[in-house]
Order: sequence, then C-alpha cells, then structure tokens
Amino acid sequence: SIGHINFGTNQITSIVPHPKLESVFAIADTDKKITVLNVRTGKRLIEFKPAFPREGILGGNYRLAFSPDGDEIAVGRNQDGGIVIHRTSDGTKTIGWDAPTTTTQFTDPKNKKGLLRYDPSGKCLMQNRFGEEVRFWNPKTGELLWTYTQSKRWLERVPADFISKDEDIAANNHDGMGLFKALTGEPIRKIEATHIAGLQNLVQAQWPLRKNDRNKH
Repeated sequence: SIGHINFGTNQITSIVPHPKLESVFAIADTDKKITVLNVRTGKRLIEFKPAFPREGILGGNYRLAFSPDGDEIAVGRNQDGGIVIHRTSDGTKTIGWDAPTTTTQFTDPKNKKGLLRYDPSGKCLMQNRFGEEVRFWNPKTGELLWTYTQSKRWLERVPADFISKDEDIAANNHDGMGLFKALTGEPIRKIEATHIAGLQNLVQAQWPLRKNDRNKH
C-alpha cells in the first residue's frame, strides 16, 4: 500500500474510476455519501449525499457510474430504488427518477449483484440487475428506453455490457449472445450458445464465471 484514506467506521460499498482523470475515483459508503477523491494524494474533490426521488431506509448499497466525459455521476441503490444523477463539479442534482432497485435479491443478501453503466456516447444508462433484467434509460430525461429480460441463469452467467468504444451497441446473451442497439433495443445479430465461447471474453473481463458455473457447462 502507498497510502491510507480514512472513512471512519463507514464501509465502502462501491468504487468506480474517473474516465478522464488518473487516480481519481468515486466512492460510495454506508453513510449514504458519495466522495470523489484522488487516491494518490488523498484529496477529496467533492462529497455529497444523493437526493433520491423518495427517501430510503438507513444504510444500503449504492452503485455508481461516471458519464463518459466525467461531468456527472449516476447513482442507484439496492433498497427503495430510484436513480439520480449529480454533477461532479459541485454535487448538484441534475435529474432523478423512480426505478427498480439496482441490485437484485436472487443471491445471498450479502452478495447482491447489479451495476450502472453509461454507453460510450453518454446517451444511454444501463441498469443491469443480474438475474432479473437489464433496463436502458435516457440519462437526460429519465425515460425508460427499453428493457431486456432473459432467464436468471443466463443473465447471472453472462451480464450485458457495451462492447464497442465507437458504436452505440449493447451486448446481451439470448440463449447464446445477442447484439442490440443500445438506444432502441433493435436486434443486430444473434450467436448461438455453441459458438459463444470465444465471444464471452467481450463481457467477462470484469465478471468472470464462477467455478461452479464453469463445471455446469
């Protein structure tokens, strides 16, 4: 370790890197607080508590996502739902809307899964509730663009993700893998499960298969 940052008795529940600034991360803790800081210097650039559309219970876990330009942070939570977006310059809330919980309940309560992620254009915010559904939102208006639903077994094993830095395309599995337009849900192509082994690397860099899943297939 090259340094230590004190969060007191609070536990860190989510951490994501800034897309433009080296060594800068957004961190969520159990005090329902978001901190943007430089982990090398320990300097806290901004701190704020997200203002959800409806008040939630104490505690809970947040999921975070920086916009591609780093100017905004999207925040979802695992209890009471809702998604809010705040500016990284001053913590001001720009928009918030009611939404399902970002993390799911199908696994052990201590290991809930889920994530938020912007597409490369910044026009679409993916809410991936592993094992239940994937929702695609307009982050400027809060409009639900479309929803992808598939069997829990498949969504747990191969989460959806954006696969191109240049094209507005999302990748999901559909008894194999399906490629869709992120803004509309329009299908592009489908790859059967028997041909998917090499393509799984596109979406498993951050979510590798668990050992017991590998043994099943």
